[in-house]
Amino acid sequence: MFLKGELKKEQLEKLIFERMVAKIFRARAVIEERENWTYFREVDADSLDRDYHFRTIDKEFECNTEWSKVLNELANEKFDSKHPSWVFHLVKRLPCGRPAIVFVSDHAVGDGVSWVSLFREEICDGFDKSKPMGSSSKKSKPPQLGEFRKAWNFVKGAVVPFIELGLPADEANRLKIDISEQKISGYNFASTPKPLSLEKLKTIKSKVPGATMNDAMLAVATRGIRRLYNKIEEPLMKGSGQLRATYVANMRPMSAEVVSDKWFGNDFVVASVLYPLHLADPVDTVIACRNNTRLSKTSFDFPARAVVRDMVLPLTPRSMLTGLAKDLNCKYSATMSNVFISHDPLFLGGVEIDDLQFSTFVPFGLYLGISTYNGKVNYNVTLANEVGLDAKELANLFENELEEVFKATKAISSEDLASSDKWLTTVAPQKFTAADFAVSVTFLGLFYGASAVASAVVHDIFGWIILAASGLFLYKGMTNTFLF
Repeated sequence: MFLKGELKKEQLEKLIFERMVAKIFRARAVIEERENWTYFREVDADSLDRDYHFRTIDKEFECNTEWSKVLNELANEKFDSKHPSWVFHLVKRLPCGRPAIVFVSDHAVGDGVSWVSLFREEICDGFDKSKPMGSSSKKSKPPQLGEFRKAWNFVKGAVVPFIELGLPADEANRLKIDISEQKISGYNFASTPKPLSLEKLKTIKSKVPGATMNDAMLAVATRGIRRLYNKIEEPLMKGSGQLRATYVANMRPMSAEVVSDKWFGNDFVVASVLYPLHLADPVDTVIACRNNTRLSKTSFDFPARAVVRDMVLPLTPRSMLTGLAKDLNCKYSATMSNVFISHDPLFLGGVEIDDLQFSTFVPFGLYLGISTYNGKVNYNVTLANEVGLDAKELANLFENELEEVFKATKAISSEDLASSDKWLTTVAPQKFTAADFAVSVTFLGLFYGASAVASAVVHDIFGWIILAASGLFLYKGMTNTFLF
């Protein structure tokens, strides 16, 4: 958090204890392992070590290289299991000339939605809950699909997380790290040198029928990676190989009170997204990204993944889950998330927050976190050291790519685009009938039944059996849902 003024350590301590520790159970609990499961044990809030949770870096940093090194050290520091897993660092001055607060937490305590909701709605002042979240423009409804397609989309949400284990990994490329073969030694961070224009992203969204803000942001991200790969002459760009990423989706109901012990924590699913790197035209890139999310919205992918997460994974042995996660992560090159923070400026202890940036440690070469705050959009890049690239090199590309996509989309006719792909832009409510449900349950029963029988006789079920059990659907289903 970049501040417009100085905030005293005592002020911050008072705010956090009153507005965070007193309200959120996990903020006053330590993480413990029992029989390979994670638990939270509450401790007396008055006994918390304030010197551990609130630290001061009384230094004025003159260069970004020095600050990046310190930031990397802060982020890599392991939490003491005797304390709740969160720490605030108050920094006197960054190279940009502003004081700042660095907040670090274990992801087990809460996901990005939890922390952002807590900060803007409780810890900070100035957030207007009456304003719509994200873009205020009217959202179009998903297109109507046929009965078979609806049933398939429901099933693919439950089956695809397992099918993905049988799919080939991304081709070797600069961002691809096989964590089964090597351990990530550390990370380097960077954000766009200056915030990107939210209005230009809105223009891109409005010019491509059916597009969302996510589509516009993903298109700019794709163009930045494409530019970097062309610059370093990445072999992937000479062929037809693809670059896949995992995408984090919040699964809480829109009405959920996130700042509560019921909803604060981790409640998300991870889906797949494809970066269409081989498209030369910026408009085609936006359309490709648009098609990705439009097809996802017509399916029941995310809800079905949530069912698998809540009903299937808890029955899986813990030791097997670890290997499952590792095998799956090895197939992707990156992960990304998009977090809306606030339309208006927020104030912490009476001091205005000038800007916010965030990052997450993930077992991939690249983590790209896009944050929107007070009309500003930041692309926050985290690269594993093993990638061998400076995060600034990628972060510095996004501004120019936004300009190119903005100019290209501004010059097109929305009406001409709409007439060329009507089925994707047709406004119609999505319905899921009892017949759809029956077909879907039948498909799921056959799939999981075959998997259960096969698992009794085959050791590596995820490499062979999933492909065999799902072979009937691969061509029709996967080509439609993964070919963005």
